[in-house]
Amino acid sequence: MIFSIYFLTNLLNVTNFFELFSHRQLLYLSEAKRSIDEAAPEHRLWLALLVSTSLEFNSMLCGYKGGDQRRPGAIRHVFSHHAYSFPCTALENNPVFKAKTSGTLCNLFEKRILKAGIWAQAPVERRWSGGRWDKVVIDGELDVGQECGTLNEFTGKTRSFMARQNDSSVLPLPDQAIDYVVTDPPYFDNVQYSDLSHFFRCWLRWFLPDQANWQYQPLLSAVAESNDNEAKFGDILTKVWQECHRVLIRPHGRLIFTYHHWRAAAWSQLTIALASARFRLMNGYVVHSENPISVHIRSLRALQHDAILVFKPCDDDDARHWEKPEKIKMDDSESFSRGCTQYLGWILDHDFDHEKIRLLWKKFIGGD
Repeated sequence: MIFSIYFLTNLLNVTNFFELFSHRQLLYLSEAKRSIDEAAPEHRLWLALLVSTSLEFNSMLCGYKGGDQRRPGAIRHVFSHHAYSFPCTALENNPVFKAKTSGTLCNLFEKRILKAGIWAQAPVERRWSGGRWDKVVIDGELDVGQECGTLNEFTGKTRSFMARQNDSSVLPLPDQAIDYVVTDPPYFDNVQYSDLSHFFRCWLRWFLPDQANWQYQPLLSAVAESNDNEAKFGDILTKVWQECHRVLIRPHGRLIFTYHHWRAAAWSQLTIALASARFRLMNGYVVHSENPISVHIRSLRALQHDAILVFKPCDDDDARHWEKPEKIKMDDSESFSRGCTQYLGWILDHDFDHEKIRLLWKKFIGGD
């Protein structure tokens, strides 16, 4: 077998992905690859994704359920800590076991493939009501569509989509062609998206060598890996937001995303990027997001709310409409998120330079 080997840190002397799997697990991967190669072309993608998902449950990173509160509470939580978490005692799962137990291909197929198809035909969302979450069916909604290969195919159709692997700072779209950009930017710091993606990228590249451009540079993602390169987050986001500004239709085009963070540096870099791309905040909605029992934030001082932010490209005649908040509550997740939203809107209503933006956020939130 030929594997793409990616070097990890020297933690526990692990130097390549072979060492994250037992011999039996590597044999499973080899047989899975052979089966995928023999499958009909239209089934290879979802089969490869299914096998790749099973590796989250079937590697030497996985431990016994509830074995230690400092480790994953269940083998499905290996990556929920936003890090490679090595258990004290590894669990060797059996992914080809016929029962629908945790981590088996049978169980994953039903939960990740079949149920996803059922949900797409009748989407169900959660709604907070009277102190509890209720499931609500969205009447008339469908999460299905026809894939198009070009903009000409897409134009004038309903329930159609285009899927592209692309650098968001260089979009293959003409000027003012998009009504809405809806996205979810990276979390500024502390979530090593690139490192975590290596685990699955390694095997998907082997399973599906022609399905994607595997030569992209994952370390170029918008993440501030340390305090010394906080500006990297803002610099990369600036290029992305500038491209969004270019492709949005005037006057109704909107940029929409969610954001939250405790640190002043995270908000200041986001603000600098938006100001550099000439966006103004139109609306902000604070919503409950994180579950306090989520494994990566349990017993930590973590924000449990997101700010849904709606922006428009600046016009010369835009009126200022955000009042400067007097102070912010640091002991309440919802109030903190609402205060940061209002402060962001107020700063973008003015023409402050980058250093002034940093100082304003530092004074408002404190800390870094």
